[in-house]
Amino acid sequence: MASGWTGLPVQLQTAARALIMETLDKKLRGEYPDNMFFKPFMGKKGDNSPIIWEDQLKGKNGDVIKMATLNLLTGNGISGDETLEASEETMVYYWNSVPVNQHRHAVVETGKMSQQRGPFDVIKDASKALTLWWGTYIDEAIFHTIYYGWPKHIGRSTATGGLNWGSTNARPCFRWFCADEANNTITHSYTDTSYISSVQDAEGALANVSTDKMQPSIIEGVGVKMRAANFPPLSMKGFTGFLGILHPYQTAQLRTHTDWFNAMIQGTPRSVRENPVFAGVGEDKVIGVWNNILLMESNKIHNGEDHELNDSGNIVSANTNGAYVRRAIFMGAGGVAYAEAVKPHFEVKKDFDYNNIEGIAIAGIFGAVRGEYAIDTASITAKKQQNTIVVSTYSPETTI
Repeated sequence: MASGWTGLPVQLQTAARALIMETLDKKLRGEYPDNMFFKPFMGKKGDNSPIIWEDQLKGKNGDVIKMATLNLLTGNGISGDETLEASEETMVYYWNSVPVNQHRHAVVETGKMSQQRGPFDVIKDASKALTLWWGTYIDEAIFHTIYYGWPKHIGRSTATGGLNWGSTNARPCFRWFCADEANNTITHSYTDTSYISSVQDAEGALANVSTDKMQPSIIEGVGVKMRAANFPPLSMKGFTGFLGILHPYQTAQLRTHTDWFNAMIQGTPRSVRENPVFAGVGEDKVIGVWNNILLMESNKIHNGEDHELNDSGNIVSANTNGAYVRRAIFMGAGGVAYAEAVKPHFEVKKDFDYNNIEGIAIAGIFGAVRGEYAIDTASITAKKQQNTIVVSTYSPETTI
């Protein structure tokens, strides 16, 4: 960094740098959520958001943080003058254990003379780049959590602060379906190995036929599945329903389908500002609404070649069709629990090469898990209590 502090006393230099870091940290915490796809869908407990964001974690030490939810009462109660005493129901709390780990990245400058030659303030520019990087990584971590259960940085070696999670913990979303479910089923099982194999085989069978592409009938079917499974609806800016996230190639298939086009032009106002068919995908990534599902678009949706370690190898399509498979996501409220144990912050290192070079790092401690709540005494994770659905379709790159 081209230093303007050279003539200041050492104490003032230290104070100035501390003030700069405090300012940068405040800007970081205010700006990084703006770069996130999931920010509008993150809320505190009770907000009916797809992602529960807990950051008030002072005094909660450890690498696993518990977030609780109260189960619905199931008793029948009593009628008339029957005796209620001794017939009360005990409230049951379910817990979602959120593992956390530190994640970091850094940028280093090239030296004071190199800084002298250029007009750039490396530390200031690096802070902007790292802020953008942090928001992007959080998004990717949440996508990864929906598909496989937790972010990648959680499973690192215990020697470097991770939980050493690998084959026994990475597992795909329990409610995973393929297009044309009637003829291409995924067998749901509590055995990860057989279930993963079923996902692979089903995705490998997807082909360039109309039944395997993204279309309104798939979204219609998903909406029915979510309501039948009692997915809690989300609430956001006056909208109450569910969230769907599609890849741009899935969006292209959907928007060119006759049923979708007719529904959009007949069911919403004919204005560029209010009709998503005419307005296209705007900055907020809204595609439209179908069967009370708010449809959004993100290029971070995984394809059939994305994977993570699991019991039987990799969660990847069984044949070369993997590059053409897109894994759409549908969510109700509480689909993911996100815990931030240490807020993201900047650190500056000045002792490179006798203070000739400065570096700036970003760091934070956080984690996430799918909404899989279980009683403390339960011997297995209640996988079926996920408020998320993944649907794989044959959606290759579009042609012009």
